[in-house]
Amino acid sequence: MDTATAKLLVVDDSRLEREMFSSALGEHGFAVDCVADGDAALRSIENQRPDLVLLDLQMPGMDGFQTLERIRGKFNHLQLPVIILTASEDSESIVRALESGANDYVTKAAGNSVMVARVRSQLAIAEAEGVVRQSQSELTATMDAVQDLILVVDKQRQIRRCNLAVSECLGLTFDRILGEPIDRFFPDLRPPDADVGYDEFDYGLDEVEYGVAAYYVDDIHGGAYVLVLRDVTAQRTAEYSLRAAHAGLELRVAERTTDLRKLAAHQEEVRETERQAIARELHDEFGQMLTAIKIDLAWLKKQVASVGIEADETVTNLMMLVDGMVSRVQQIATDLRPSVLDELGVVEAVRWLMTTWEERAGLKASLIVDPPELSTSRHGAITVFRIVQESLTNVVRHANATQVDVTLARLDTDLMITVMDDGVGPDQEPPGFEPGFGIIGMRQRAEAVGGAFSIEAASTGGTVVRVQIPIEYVDAAV
Repeated sequence: MDTATAKLLVVDDSRLEREMFSSALGEHGFAVDCVADGDAALRSIENQRPDLVLLDLQMPGMDGFQTLERIRGKFNHLQLPVIILTASEDSESIVRALESGANDYVTKAAGNSVMVARVRSQLAIAEAEGVVRQSQSELTATMDAVQDLILVVDKQRQIRRCNLAVSECLGLTFDRILGEPIDRFFPDLRPPDADVGYDEFDYGLDEVEYGVAAYYVDDIHGGAYVLVLRDVTAQRTAEYSLRAAHAGLELRVAERTTDLRKLAAHQEEVRETERQAIARELHDEFGQMLTAIKIDLAWLKKQVASVGIEADETVTNLMMLVDGMVSRVQQIATDLRPSVLDELGVVEAVRWLMTTWEERAGLKASLIVDPPELSTSRHGAITVFRIVQESLTNVVRHANATQVDVTLARLDTDLMITVMDDGVGPDQEPPGFEPGFGIIGMRQRAEAVGGAFSIEAASTGGTVVRVQIPIEYVDAAV
């Protein structure tokens, strides 16, 4: 509002004074309407909506006090500024008028300049208050449009303001909420200390879960807290359901993994049993047949000795061929299932295996067993032996090593198998190199019994393979 062109209403029963006021105010750009009594004033306010009223107290009929009371009763929503015009400095009348709702007063003898200054001052105040009311109205509309509960709580923990969502949540009108302690409606809802400034926390009330954001504002109500409560019950329920589903899925995966491990262990046991049977059949059946053939060839050699050197040499060559076949059958049977594994246990079987590889590949091999009397179950022995066997096979095939060291160490909860060589490490493999079936097989053997497998470059060069197998699987008491 431009205060210089505001609409003013002058109410005075004196025609002379009305004209004087109208002229003086008109000179300063104000639009002035003048009426002689209270009834006319009320009609003018109803129809013209002035920006300010100058009201004479001493009027016949409805005097200034009564007119002021009617204005405040009927047009209070307009927040209309009223300046009292008084002929004298009658403090009692001035106080009464101010207590009845007048905004200011001016004596008629004070002069036009004082009157104009008071008018401009009240118009400016009214404009500022209008801006504040508009801001308050917009703030209220914004707060009421939010579904979250919003409360303003002073340092005495009294509710100074809240939005429509709070009223609807509590089922109470604003006048029954404002001024009440917050604990009456929201027990144990504790705003943060003033020095914290901002905080977030969870709060529960009547099976409803809220996420609370709390702000401390020091320039309203002498310092107050703004609390925003968001209903997160559905969100929390969804989170709980998701976690429960996830836990259930993990349980099913764990059960499935256990089943697969059992299946893998069973299949391995079946394979070992078949290997053992084949090895026994090769050793017993084929070995006996080859031995019989060799005996017959020895008899035949004697019988054909008189035939000639050529026939004798042929029989000798056949006997040598049979000897080779016997050795090969024995080797195949041993590779399938070394008898030493069943007869002497895993430690001696591994020692025999390393001696065999020393002879075959020219490796230098060492074995450390801790404790020296280490023993395992039948299944554990097979697993340990096959892992060491596959590790040594990889060393010979891929590492180009000259030294290999094997350690079998019983720890508190695991049996640790370590195979370290001085050959080509995994960090020296060509680009695109992928682990072969030997490494995959070792990992599967370890994981099938709940163990762990790793392969990495040794700090001194070469490769180190580590396999951990749970004691409960390898323990001889199992």
